[in-house]
Amino acid sequence: MILVLNAGSSSLKIEVFDEALGSVISGRVTNLGTSGELKLGDTTSPVETRDHAHALELMLAALADAGFPLSSFAAAAHRIVHGGAVMTQPARLRPPVIATIESVIPLAPLHNPNNLAGVYALKDMAPDLPQYCSFGTAFHATNPEVATRYAIPQTHHDAGIRRYGFHGLSYANMVADFGKALPEHLLAFHLGNGASLCAIHNGKSIATSMGYSPLSGLTMGTRSGDIDGAAVLRMSKSLGEDETDRMLNKNSGLQALV
Repeated sequence: MILVLNAGSSSLKIEVFDEALGSVISGRVTNLGTSGELKLGDTTSPVETRDHAHALELMLAALADAGFPLSSFAAAAHRIVHGGAVMTQPARLRPPVIATIESVIPLAPLHNPNNLAGVYALKDMAPDLPQYCSFGTAFHATNPEVATRYAIPQTHHDAGIRRYGFHGLSYANMVADFGKALPEHLLAFHLGNGASLCAIHNGKSIATSMGYSPLSGLTMGTRSGDIDGAAVLRMSKSLGEDETDRMLNKNSGLQALV
């Protein structure tokens, strides 16, 4: 069996798949670091968690009680939000790959550390269990330069300031689901608390609304979406960088328009 983990900022989601990649059971731990709940299959119970490692420990104990001990898994897989310009294919999580993911933390400071927390925690608990990862940015690696380049000096572009795109795993799955019925031209939407759109040509991404970070593009649940850079600079002078970041990501979007 395969254990798949998605470690987010405030939750840990898991799903167990059999050898034929059929879903066997799924679960989640919510509100990490405080009072939340652990749900596995049809069972839900309140829990208090300290961090991702503690949440994973509780989830693995629940899985064992449900008949899925850690020893029953042949591999584990993780969703990693950002792979930068280098990681464009699924990979086994060996030290060089982990180091590359760590190196792009500045590109996704709200996401990659949480994703890696699940990797580290599982590695501590089961050091011999093979771990793999897929990247939310990888599907958009086929974007041409005209779709990824900002009109900024080359030095900043070389430092990683460019459009990457996100929700790639969602779009890749959509393309796979179409199979032979996939149209040549497809405008696809990922609509949830985070939202984006993607132009797909012959199954490959050629442009997407999210850019350097998941903050840009469409108005989302709590994210502002596109906003003039001068407005961000003004708010940052007034509120400070950290508070402006929090406001644009957590307290804006549809929530701010209600």
